[in-house]
Amino acid sequence: MFSNTAFDAYAASEPQATAYTFEALPKVEVSTIDGDAEFDIAIIGGGLTGLSAALHVARKGGRVGVFEAREIGWGASGRSFGQIVPYLRHDARKAQEILGQDRAARLIDAAAAAPKYIFELIDQLGIDCGKSENGLIMAAKTLRQLDSYKRRADFWANRGVSLQLLDTADTASEIGGGTYLGSILEPRGATVNPLLLSMGIARAAIAAGARVFEHSPISSLSRQSNGWRLETTGGQIFSPQVLMCTDTYTGDLWPDLSARMVYAQGYQVVSAPVSEETWSKILPTNRALTDASRLPSGIRKYANRRIHLSSDVSVSSIPPKTLFHSAARRIRELYPFAKDVQWERAWSCSIGMLPDQFPRLLEPAPGLLIGGGYSGRGMALSVVMGRELARRALTGLAPDEPFPSELPNRWVPGKLSTWVLGASLCAYNSMKILRNISKRQA
Repeated sequence: MFSNTAFDAYAASEPQATAYTFEALPKVEVSTIDGDAEFDIAIIGGGLTGLSAALHVARKGGRVGVFEAREIGWGASGRSFGQIVPYLRHDARKAQEILGQDRAARLIDAAAAAPKYIFELIDQLGIDCGKSENGLIMAAKTLRQLDSYKRRADFWANRGVSLQLLDTADTASEIGGGTYLGSILEPRGATVNPLLLSMGIARAAIAAGARVFEHSPISSLSRQSNGWRLETTGGQIFSPQVLMCTDTYTGDLWPDLSARMVYAQGYQVVSAPVSEETWSKILPTNRALTDASRLPSGIRKYANRRIHLSSDVSVSSIPPKTLFHSAARRIRELYPFAKDVQWERAWSCSIGMLPDQFPRLLEPAPGLLIGGGYSGRGMALSVVMGRELARRALTGLAPDEPFPSELPNRWVPGKLSTWVLGASLCAYNSMKILRNISKRQA
């Protein structure tokens, strides 16, 4: 039997006001656990992975229940930057080195196809989630970064995808400011409201026959002769198959996975509405910006003339005042004219990373499937992972399954992995501070 102590901190946290909660949220008709129940497939986690899996299982006629400890999209599925990227964390050469050529090719292709698949799903289901398919601009400040973009363009040109490289002047025109050496335009990328996307997939899954339970944490999971028993506050759940879609919130439900994952908080800020003049000058083509020299790096326009930034990443808490100060400095550097930008909200979401930063679809025990480890690429990959989890549960292992199925080695023993990440982020942030001091003294 495995218990879930990770839920303690998860349950104690309060709802965060994000860019996505300015608008009134649609109602989702969730179910209530009122005793023991049986399902063909039980899904732990009501984020994009679990909801996508539920939708695909329900469409095939399976009796499926989704058990979410808090509310739909409570984690990164409802708090992330909302950027859909057709890439993995590493480039193709690194992926081939780590995963092997065949496995890397399948995973690269799955990531590349993910945005189109998600857009088609959004249109098919009629989900109103602020989808913007204007593409993305990825900007470089160093020759090394620019060379990596040239290699990327060459790689995708050989696969029939044209990526446009921009020089310094065209990059500045595209962004509306900045001093980048150049950039690459990624037409396949997009941005969405991730919370509305999560809620839309949940409504579609329910309409297809799935049952979704909020405030229903799984406190323990145990193997039975005919499947699995899940303990909830409202009763026991029995199912021959379980899909664990909890990613950073897996905790003691499956310790072997949690021990290999490191955790960080990705912080974001959003502004109050800016003037029409400022709005028209920032990112005039409405493409979201990624800065190759920053971690994290996203800037995009959001609804009602707001500016949305992915601000910082840390293993510890960062107060809103610090995040606002950092965001203001960044906007001043890019857009000196934007003097009316006032920061209104700050929030965070949990990011889980495996040692090689590639997602996994695991079957650690008969009838138990686990998907996750997106390393900041979950907006695109999570929906695809849900589809693949459903396919594996319903039809078994397919020869073309894109996700690796073996756990990587640990970073370092035990909790040292998160400490090592924290030290690395401290060093990275220290270098940023030194660069800013040098700029002010110049």
